[in-house]
Amino acid sequence: MPYTKYTQGGIGRHAQLKQSNTPGSKGAWPQKATKVILDLLTNAEANADTKGLDVDELSLVHCMANRASPTRRRTYRAHGRIGPYMARPAHCEVVLAKAGDKVEKGEGKTKALKLSSKRAAQLRIKEGGGH
Repeated sequence: MPYTKYTQGGIGRHAQLKQSNTPGSKGAWPQKATKVILDLLTNAEANADTKGLDVDELSLVHCMANRASPTRRRTYRAHGRIGPYMARPAHCEVVLAKAGDKVEKGEGKTKALKLSSKRAAQLRIKEGGGH
């Protein structure tokens, strides 16, 4: 997997990544992160199987990762000092649905555009109205 951001300090270079045309051929094979996502997908399959859905008909509809609040702990250092020992976890969402299910757009009111007061005044003047 080629890395293009946050590469200053520890991202290794590999000759295989020359094919990806990224600057410096930097990248890695993130086994730890992919194992977590694979565990999420197998859990989603097990949940679908428990609910009686056919696992072969399901497809990945939505996948999102958000930053979670950091866990703050202490590590005790030499000479009576204390250092931070923090983790930066994430919230991961995975949604599976049948591949053929498509939702038709309903016939309802269309949302009015939100205009700033300045833009609304410009449109009123353009239409010939006053203040």
